[in-house]
Amino acid sequence: MYNKKKTHELSVKTYIQGLLFVLALFMNDGSGIFGFSGCNVDDNTARDNMEFGLELTLNDTYRNNVLTRNNANGAQVSGGINISGNSCGGTNTCP
Repeated sequence: MYNKKKTHELSVKTYIQGLLFVLALFMNDGSGIFGFSGCNVDDNTARDNMEFGLELTLNDTYRNNVLTRNNANGAQVSGGINISGNSCGGTNTCP
């Protein structure tokens, strides 16, 4: 009998302009989800990324996202406008 270890990783860098999208991203070497100029980032999960869970431009919006253990448990979001319903690091307070 042998020990079979399962590893689940999704390493995707996403640059999307003016779209609504849903993703589950974790264990990237950089940030989990990138926005680009007017994105609506809704209903995503990003965890265990080396940098931010969400890295957005100033005019991107985000809501209903779950962001945990990104950026060495530091800030979970960079940029963007928090609309509502986000969870950052287990709290309902996101920048």
